[in-house]
Amino acid sequence: MLLIWHNSKPLLIVKNKGKFYAMEAICAHMGCALLSEVNRTTAVCPAHCAKYDVRIGELIVKPVVKSEVPCESESLKIPLKTYNVSVSVDGFLEISPLNIFNKEIPKPFFKPVSVYWFEVYPIKEIFAVFQEKCTPHGPRFR
Repeated sequence: MLLIWHNSKPLLIVKNKGKFYAMEAICAHMGCALLSEVNRTTAVCPAHCAKYDVRIGELIVKPVVKSEVPCESESLKIPLKTYNVSVSVDGFLEISPLNIFNKEIPKPFFKPVSVYWFEVYPIKEIFAVFQEKCTPHGPRFR
């Protein structure tokens, strides 16, 4: 798992079976960071345990909300944005946005982001990035 920043928002990059996937790392429910648990192609929100498929940005499991503790947000803005990830000849990941139909946006309309893939990225370091944005529900980006 790798976390990068793009346009002031975090992107989650995972590698599964030799293929890279990138998705917004912000829960569609309340804007919390999707960093508590990433398992192959599934990302879990720490606030209400919503699960997302990193490959397509779709919600797999709805947030668990207790009726006695209402949430400030009942709407879900899904699917989350996903990105095409390719590996350059130099070994860098090139990340480019996909449109709503999960088709790559033509290159004249964007500048690809290039990052180097690290096989190991300690989760404690990721949470350190979000300390300033923490709320009772975790890091928030809305």
